[in-house]
Amino acid sequence: MIYLENIHIEYRDKIIIENGEIKIPRSKLVILQGASGSGKTSLLYLLGLISNKTNCHYYYENQSLNLKNDDEKAMFRKQNIGYIFQDKNLHYHLTIGENLRLFCELSGHQYTVDVAKDMLQKVELDVSLDYYPNILSGGERQRLAIACILMKDPDLIIADEPTSSLDPENTDNIIHLFKKLANMGKHIVIATHSKKVAEQGDILYFIENREIKQIKGTIEDETHPLEIRKKKIPLHFYFNYLKNIKKSKLEKSIVYLVSSIALSIVIMMVFLIPPLQQNIHELLNTVSDKQMVVEKLKKGYPVTFLDKEITYFKELSGVECAEPVTIYNGFGITYQDELHPLEYVIVPYFPQDIEEHKMEWYQSSDTGIYLSYGLAYQLGIQEPTMINIQNVGIHHQDYQVEGVFKLNVSNSLTTNRNIIYVPYEEIIVENPSQCIIYIIDFQDYEQIRDQIKRIDENFEIKSPFYMYKSMTDIMNQYSNSLIYFTIIFILLVTILLSISHIYQMSQHKIEICILKANGLSKKEIFKLMSLSFLKDVILLCILTTVLLFIMITLIKSLYDITGIQMTIQYIIITIGTVFIFNVLPNLVILLYINRFTPERILRD
Repeated sequence: MIYLENIHIEYRDKIIIENGEIKIPRSKLVILQGASGSGKTSLLYLLGLISNKTNCHYYYENQSLNLKNDDEKAMFRKQNIGYIFQDKNLHYHLTIGENLRLFCELSGHQYTVDVAKDMLQKVELDVSLDYYPNILSGGERQRLAIACILMKDPDLIIADEPTSSLDPENTDNIIHLFKKLANMGKHIVIATHSKKVAEQGDILYFIENREIKQIKGTIEDETHPLEIRKKKIPLHFYFNYLKNIKKSKLEKSIVYLVSSIALSIVIMMVFLIPPLQQNIHELLNTVSDKQMVVEKLKKGYPVTFLDKEITYFKELSGVECAEPVTIYNGFGITYQDELHPLEYVIVPYFPQDIEEHKMEWYQSSDTGIYLSYGLAYQLGIQEPTMINIQNVGIHHQDYQVEGVFKLNVSNSLTTNRNIIYVPYEEIIVENPSQCIIYIIDFQDYEQIRDQIKRIDENFEIKSPFYMYKSMTDIMNQYSNSLIYFTIIFILLVTILLSISHIYQMSQHKIEICILKANGLSKKEIFKLMSLSFLKDVILLCILTTVLLFIMITLIKSLYDITGIQMTIQYIIITIGTVFIFNVLPNLVILLYINRFTPERILRD
């Protein structure tokens, strides 16, 4: 016998049952009636251990149940209670056989096709296991729901309005089936508005004025030994359920594909940040004039550098070369046997100065000279040719012009626009008060400048690296933009994945509540979600890795980006990223699902 006493039930802040009690004897068809809103469904939920309410004492065959222990209640529902709702009993995306299997394995029983067919025969349902429930009539669906519950072999069967939408013939069939089950020694409780059904009951309770009144039948206080069965749900139950949890394969494919594309883009952005930063750094290094001129002054007058000072400059970290220089002013250039009376400045050049992006035209040479754009224009020189320079500061007078610098190229050693660039070895260096320093990387400018300033207060950076700040700003803005954009995209992907997962689960909340009502505990839901998470991670890892490989191949073929390739390290990073991105959505889902209560969801 099942006995509930001191029942106190409130619904929407209204007391509907106060200090009630009810007894459910074995082998009797117990009917529960009452007006709408009187508390029939709430009492059934309490009886079926799916209510969160704990305001009563519950005795099952004289054994007191702890209504505050979720695990104990779930185990008891799983092994001893079968609950048939009014119209939400079946999983319509599963076949009849899959529905039967689900309820069988949920209670830890071994499923076979023969057992399933035998159960359909017991409820007088002659259909194929491969059919879907939506082809059945209302009466057939109720009989299938009873068959599903019987696959659990429960001791207590609760049915809420099982005949409300059935015709008289199907109503008689269902009640006949319940009577047969009662005669087999089961506890059977049915809530109904039907007088015809109530008349066929052995025991009749009526809820009125907050009281549970027994108005028909007699109850003998009998107690039967209670078999406590604690079978674990087999692992294949979870896999079978996850395999069928989404009805549409197309929906599955779209979700996985969109998620994989989003994750691939995120990972690709993370992968691209270092090589893109390196590429932009190399580009800025190429276009920058990594030249620094140091002048030694004393009381405003030039002072000759000491050899040890030049040596110190050469030994500074980040310096490619450092050489003392002397520049000379000149007048008169002979070209094509004609003397051109032009003023000019002779400055040394180093191999680092001759770069394609600086030149109007040129050809490489170790001994030739180069002209500034203005001087070449005045002389009318547009191709390699010989000129004669009348100047005492160089070793020779006749030189081959090998090229012309562009108009926008200036020189750190002089403000004169008429410049003749002579190889450093050709210039006679006397009493140098200036030293030209070439920096390996433009980002080292500030460090080298500060070191030079600390050596001697007479050292002055005559021509600071004027592009340094703008190029550093470009680098920082570019890097920060990439990082910010990646972070924003990561947040968006995380939110979208969470919404997608929640939406998918919300489509199945009724199914999950049916499973909860039939014994699925919070721990088992966690296990189900963990396996779902593992499955998602494996599939997404495979898809994301493939998409990432395709994206890397396309980017490398379309753009000249070095330093990016699919390595084992990147694959490990991909797996880790997919894992991390799925942790939060799955935690959100777990919290979301644990909010599902049959009492609330199935009642709406």
